[in-house]
Amino acid sequence: MKHLSMKAISIVVISILIAGCPAGNVPTKDSTPPGQISDLTAVEGAGSGQIDLSWTATGDDGTVGTASAYIVKYSETQIDDSNFDSALTYAQSWSPMNQGSAESRFMMGFVPGTTYFLAIKAVDEAGNVSGISNVVSACAHLCADTTPPSAITDLSASPDSSGGIDLSWTAVGDDGTTGIANHYEVRYSNSAITEADFSSASLYSQSWVPQSAGNPEHRSLVGLATGQNYFIAIKTYDEVPNGSPISNVVQCMPCSDVTPPAAITDLAAQTGSMPGIIDLTWTAVGDDGIAGNAASYELRYSATAINASNFSSASLYAQNWIPSAPGLTESKSVSGFTAGTVYHFAMIVRDEVPNGSQVSNDASAAAGWGLAGTWSNIHPAPWGSNTLESVWCASSSDAFAVGQAGTILRWSGTSWTRMNSGTMQDLYAVWGSSATDVFAAGLSGTILHYNGSSWGAMTSGTTQPLFALFGFSGSDVFAAGQSGVILHYDGSAWSTMTSGTIFPLYGLWGSSGSDVFAVGLSGTFLHYNGVSWSAMSGGTFGSMEGVWGFSGTDVYAVGYYYGFPHKSLFSVVTHYDGNSWTSMGPMAHECFRGVWGDSPGNICVASAAGKIWKYNGSSWSTLQAQPTDDLYAVHGTSATCMLAVGMDGQILGYNGTSLASHLAGSTDLLNSIWASSSSDVFTAGYPGNVLHYDGSSWSSTSLPAALIFNSIWGAAWNDVFAVGANGAAYHFDGSAWSKMTSFTSQQLNGVWGTSGSDVYAVGSNIGPVYRYDGSSWSLVRSTALGEDLYAIAGSSGSDIIAVGGSGAAVRFDGISWQSMATGTTDSLFGVWCASQGLAFAAGTQGRILKWDGSSWSMLSSGTTKTLRCIWGFSGSNVFAAGDGGTLLHYDGSAWSAITTANANSLRGICGSSSGDVFIAGSAGAVLKFP
Repeated sequence: MKHLSMKAISIVVISILIAGCPAGNVPTKDSTPPGQISDLTAVEGAGSGQIDLSWTATGDDGTVGTASAYIVKYSETQIDDSNFDSALTYAQSWSPMNQGSAESRFMMGFVPGTTYFLAIKAVDEAGNVSGISNVVSACAHLCADTTPPSAITDLSASPDSSGGIDLSWTAVGDDGTTGIANHYEVRYSNSAITEADFSSASLYSQSWVPQSAGNPEHRSLVGLATGQNYFIAIKTYDEVPNGSPISNVVQCMPCSDVTPPAAITDLAAQTGSMPGIIDLTWTAVGDDGIAGNAASYELRYSATAINASNFSSASLYAQNWIPSAPGLTESKSVSGFTAGTVYHFAMIVRDEVPNGSQVSNDASAAAGWGLAGTWSNIHPAPWGSNTLESVWCASSSDAFAVGQAGTILRWSGTSWTRMNSGTMQDLYAVWGSSATDVFAAGLSGTILHYNGSSWGAMTSGTTQPLFALFGFSGSDVFAAGQSGVILHYDGSAWSTMTSGTIFPLYGLWGSSGSDVFAVGLSGTFLHYNGVSWSAMSGGTFGSMEGVWGFSGTDVYAVGYYYGFPHKSLFSVVTHYDGNSWTSMGPMAHECFRGVWGDSPGNICVASAAGKIWKYNGSSWSTLQAQPTDDLYAVHGTSATCMLAVGMDGQILGYNGTSLASHLAGSTDLLNSIWASSSSDVFTAGYPGNVLHYDGSSWSSTSLPAALIFNSIWGAAWNDVFAVGANGAAYHFDGSAWSKMTSFTSQQLNGVWGTSGSDVYAVGSNIGPVYRYDGSSWSLVRSTALGEDLYAIAGSSGSDIIAVGGSGAAVRFDGISWQSMATGTTDSLFGVWCASQGLAFAAGTQGRILKWDGSSWSMLSSGTTKTLRCIWGFSGSNVFAAGDGGTLLHYDGSAWSAITTANANSLRGICGSSSGDVFIAGSAGAVLKFP
């Protein structure tokens, strides 16, 4: 648990779980509609097509409370109660103000100079609708057009093959850069053109119809004398006509060069060394055929092969490469492509006219691997298995949860989606004043803010971990954390407050900005009176993890302590009545982590024992019969809508009757994974469960619960082997798993084969190797290594390598097994053979070794994390993964880190025949690329 480890001095990354509330389960008994608006007024607005409205806000129930929304209708004819519904609806998301407040809104988008009738109805949260307001009318503002088009700034000119000049530019608009202009004025001269003498330059006669703003324009000037240099400029006009400023001035000389460059015939592509990159090479051609220097390249790409007929429809790659002299080798890298995806490329070479060559040959390659964000979680939930630390509900259909590795999730009432937090720091707290004003805080003093469209980092002024957030508006927010740090946000900046304690603070709640409570380690209770923080006597020495209340004299705090003499764990719940804190049970052997309630008769507590406790005003009970993974936080909107989150991405939703998990699969440990295709994937781990993925969903095969599977491998979808503890060996024939005849009681750590009748397994104790010949297993290597063997792989039946503890390695050459000197004493947990004489191994301290057929050499991995597995497609496309979500890629020359936003231990990796990569790990996590 995060807070326990924080007490012990270091900060430990935690796994979190999030639970959700099904939408549509909140009953209502409200049948009273809002009051009718009677003082609506409308006047002509200041902007074009604008009408301004004013009225006095009505209530939720008659003239009491605050309504939830407005329905605004308009028409060019009179509106009354009989035709209100059929009138046009004005789209808006106005939030009603408190009853009696003066409302002022403006409406845009009407036809200028037109008179409209308008009326409003108010709606409450139960869907009750008020009567129609008084009906008003106003004329939409009519503005005279005085806005000219913008100046063209990207005019370019080049000679064409017929002796003319080709012009290109981006169309501007009628008003600035919007709309469609009316016409162009094109002028040319043998001397420079300026704004002052534009009208004295020669007018080029044309009737070009402008394109809409932002579209490319391509036009030709014909009839000009060849061999003369011309300056050219353009002005754009609207229908008034308002004229733009002069464009940029270009110059060009018409010529009679009609010989194009030669076509490129040796274009080649290969996977780049960086994520999303493809490397291209070719031999440069000339300006005229193969003579002289060409002027430019036109490069296009597509998902399918490119030829002369479809070249122009392929995507244009933006570049400004200057061609080399004919005969020289050109090498360019293109970027921005989806990692692992294959792209086709072709080129045209142009001279200065520009004459264009024939289309080059087609070349294709996959983009480099590892673009962040391209790895998806496919088990047990799309949002991943990172621990969730906190949840906050804006409404029954809008909630936010935060957790490990910068995880931020949003609940729509039916599903969770992962948001881009912009950080990999662990997040421990979330709170908002509305769904468009949300704060999250976490490790290293991280504070993020969501404005309704995106998350952005805030300057907190501290590097201490922040564990709690609570506020009263977007300009009155408190944060608390390690070493007693307390911060306050006033709407413009965060400032540090004096707390008077050095103990970590884990919970915040208040009834107002001058009545705030904070709780934390060693029975720390603090109160803020609007001026300063002061210590309170809480009556317990336990670690207080959460606090919630209903007024300054009705506050609840939860936590845990270790009793004596046997250091048994006990829960703590204590209540503050305005005078003192009093223990109120229950006395459970659990760590209570979060508390929330909507009334003193409905208080819920999240337990790190995977339970939700509920207090009904007189007694405590648990909401579920069986505990789940650890729960760390709880929040809701009512007794029938609550969410709880916790370890391994766990999310529970409570509808007032029952709890439902939002996870779609098991969070068991997965040690190994094997795939024959993207729709045939097997994982194996603990306890005794093998999972299968068919490309859309997972199914579970229940085997004896005491089993621990360490490795899985298959010759085909209906010929799969799994091995594990106590000599466990099972076989899948396409319909069922069966136990294989026992051949050892020692632990088996790895399995691999060339076919279903040539399978090898390695294990513990003396480093044995066993072989299955299609009918039975036998010991084929028994010489004691003195170390366990953890993994085995090969490129053929005469090239097999097994690795293990203290750098142990053995190789089978088709005749005998021989020990290998690896040059390391680090344990090696993974091995993969690319081909005869090329293999890779990975292990502790980020150790990666490469076998070149004669010796092992050490590669720099860039990490000290333990690497649990390694696998690849080729010697220049290899993946290694391990603890803390570490994932690396090797391009044949260097290893680079890949960001997946998954903080779980990654323990098994494989690829499929369809080019996908799958990774399995702790908390049931399975990642897929692409």
